Amino acid sequence: MPALSTDDGELLTEVGAILQWIGEQSGHALLPEPGTKELRRAREWLNFIATELHKGISPWLFNDDTAESTRARVLAKLATRLAHVDEHLRRNRFVLGDAFSVADAYLFTILNWAGGLQVELSPYASVRDYLHRVASRPHVRAAMASEGLIEAAVA
Repeated sequence: MPALSTDDGELLTEVGAILQWIGEQSGHALLPEPGTKELRRAREWLNFIATELHKGISPWLFNDDTAESTRARVLAKLATRLAHVDEHLRRNRFVLGDAFSVADAYLFTILNWAGGLQVELSPYASVRDYLHRVASRPHVRAAMASEGLIEAAVA
């Protein structure tokens, strides 16, 4: 379970809550200002990534014991979600438009699992371009290197 201990000792769990807290701490460089349409869209995307991608993939595709029929259904549903993401990224450099945000940190992480899980991304040119674009960011590369994931950065 993802967890973050804040400076005041509070323990935050759940990726969406953690990323929103990080975005707020960034002076809104990574999350839109409160009360804006852009913040509503950020929350929408964080929830989509959490429920339709993250929980759609995990635990099913990570578990070697998953029945092949279940795996096929998961991959079929994932294909519709990836098509949605691909269409969105065809029109947007990043999830929220032109600027990298906490939603991109989450989406990149989930999409980057594809290579290790044998999820075929070749039909999704915009998703593949996005993965390359995000992976080339210096802070992303540094984080991936520190985790020993640099070879797995791009599917």
